Amino acid sequence: MQFYFTKLAIFSRRAWAVVLLILINSAFILAQECIELSDFDDSEKGIINWSQFPDFTLPFEMIYGPPLQNGDFTSPLTHGFNHVVDQNHVKSVPLNQSAQIYYGTAYANANQPWEILRSPWGNNIDLYSNKWLADFNTFAGGTGNPNLIDPNYFCFDIERTFRFDHEILQLKNNAQIPQEYRNLSDQDFLKRYKKDLRDLYALSVSSTLAPGLSNQTRIGSYADTPIVNTFQNIQGRTWEQWKTDKNALNYICTDDNGNLGGPFYNQMDVDMPSTYYYYDYPHPFAGEYLSYMLFQIEANKAWSNKPVIPFVWMRYSFNVDVVNTYIRPWMAEATAIFPFFSGADGVWLWEDPFLFYEESSFATYSHYLKGLYRLSQVKRFFEGEHELIIETSARDYNENKQPIWRGVVKGNEILIAAHNPFATENEEVTIGVSYNNWSSTVTLIGYETKLCVFDMSILGTENEERTISVYPNPVNEILKIKLEQKTESEVLVNLNSVSGVRLLSKKVNVPEETLEFEIDISNITVPSFLVEVIYGEKRFIRKIVKN
Repeated sequence: MQFYFTKLAIFSRRAWAVVLLILINSAFILAQECIELSDFDDSEKGIINWSQFPDFTLPFEMIYGPPLQNGDFTSPLTHGFNHVVDQNHVKSVPLNQSAQIYYGTAYANANQPWEILRSPWGNNIDLYSNKWLADFNTFAGGTGNPNLIDPNYFCFDIERTFRFDHEILQLKNNAQIPQEYRNLSDQDFLKRYKKDLRDLYALSVSSTLAPGLSNQTRIGSYADTPIVNTFQNIQGRTWEQWKTDKNALNYICTDDNGNLGGPFYNQMDVDMPSTYYYYDYPHPFAGEYLSYMLFQIEANKAWSNKPVIPFVWMRYSFNVDVVNTYIRPWMAEATAIFPFFSGADGVWLWEDPFLFYEESSFATYSHYLKGLYRLSQVKRFFEGEHELIIETSARDYNENKQPIWRGVVKGNEILIAAHNPFATENEEVTIGVSYNNWSSTVTLIGYETKLCVFDMSILGTENEERTISVYPNPVNEILKIKLEQKTESEVLVNLNSVSGVRLLSKKVNVPEETLEFEIDISNITVPSFLVEVIYGEKRFIRKIVKN
């Protein structure tokens, strides 16, 4: 496996430059190292193409959920994953590397209100208790110990609740709901439904686990997290409201006072949000996939100290035109890389076994593995003490639709991941990245995901091949912009807040003799903003601090 690196050496142009050049020639100063794969094979193989990647590990809880091909659990466990889920081969997987998922919690197949109506009222709890005991015996027997559920991870997939008030209130018109509840006011009906359904969720978990649970087993529940999985309403609250407003919490995960906790959530060891994707390109919402995924991680990390291990799927799950078809290659690669830059503690890679068994095309998994393998080459950034750099929240990216970057700082180095989910195929965009007093740029072409290491101890990490300069930074009243080459078109300059609000937009004819022009920013009052310069087919973005 070969890598190519982009190396950037910056040196002074003062009188002693010759001396420094000699030093550089003898020991090249590495300021930027971008990690790619030069011989990646994404052709169809009829199987997941594990063999093109050397063995590698990652410092995260990586759970491989698709069915094992030919019962081979060693390939996932030597290629970034450390846990395997497969009901057909559960006894062959080492116990400390096993994970299980329980789909049947609410499904008694006996016309119960919970199963049929998503109602907590009128269910035969004795019938359910017998079912949960029988299911316990199935899971416990599968690992060879009839008295314990003992895989490393055990996930409930319950999904028998209404998330939104308007959905819950529709039950008031259903004759199968007991009259005593239908007589309640809307407010009391909502309050009673949410409490009783939460308690039923809690009972199902405690009853299933009551016969015996290993101390090593960590419990989670698919998408039953502090922040309800949402695609449509991310922009409905500010980022500050998402982090602090109790009304944003999932009622299944609250106590009787509306605070995070309660009888269900207190049984969970892990938060497991869903990040399945809804829309394919060129749908105008398709590019929101990355901010949507990162939002699920960041919003739940903001509320909870529990590990966050999102579910990801290599297929679309909503739009009828593309449902169950594979996501785009760049989406798979970005999905492999970005979760950990937003604080994810691992990933549960899920697959519908029925679709998987009928499939003969697995190239999308190669792109996902490519992302994991690239990340493994810089895994040191996530080991031991490190700092995540999240300058713009995923919620705000969802609104402003800018190219997304995240960083991880360790020592004097910063690892940058950058991707433009709203790109066109060959669009070139240069974005500014920064940390404290250090700043540089990353240029993206099309939908690529850049993964670059910068040495922040080397001063002046400006890209000499860059075709534009924006200065000074910090700035007081006059911002200067200089092109390094003549353009035949007008230059468009947009100033945006970091949350995406347009502060100023101006078209400029650049003087040919200087290639430099000025923008008056004296009326800009925000502490920092993004400068977007568009000319020809190029776009440049840089963060500027206002004095």
